[in-house]
Amino acid sequence: MSCWIVLDKPINQIKKIGVLTSGGERFAINAVETLKKMLVLVPDRFEIIIAGGITFENFESLHTLTNGKFYHGKKIINIK
Repeated sequence: MSCWIVLDKPINQIKKIGVLTSGGERFAINAVETLKKMLVLVPDRFEIIIAGGITFENFESLHTLTNGKFYHGKKIINIK
């Protein structure tokens, strides 16, 4: 897997960099162990944003398993 970041200023001037990831799987729930490792190993200036099939139905269990700080998904909130 490759990742390219296009920056408009030198990296040493950037305070935080967010990395959107599902842990290498299509759905984050299938990559819990990888996500947990990423959350532990990531440098302080990086934020891991967990994404990939996150819904209001699986958010609580995913959060309990990973203890992530940031999540991305258009179905996380149950709007009726």
